[in-house]
Amino acid sequence: MSLSYRITIRISSDVMEKLEKLVKKYHYNGVSEVIRRAIEEFIAKNETSNVSDLDLKIPGKVYKELEEKVSSGEAVSIEELIREILKEYVKEKAKSIQNKR
Repeated sequence: MSLSYRITIRISSDVMEKLEKLVKKYHYNGVSEVIRRAIEEFIAKNETSNVSDLDLKIPGKVYKELEEKVSSGEAVSIEELIREILKEYVKEKAKSIQNKR
């Protein structure tokens, strides 16, 4: 088990209210969980080098499925989940191309 650290932040009451609404809406365990996930997503996003932004339109049904995976803890965020799906897709395509040679 890794050592955990406690940090203190100050936020406005407006931001706190929005966080509490998200906790209820997406059934998080609390505001701390939301903040931990946000930090994990921030780190994951900023550790990656040579990244390009991509605008992506996803059908509502597929988006709901992605939301369910994030809510169940299978992924940190929808964005991170999509990145992982795309990485796997590219790996499989590369294997397929190599096997045809």
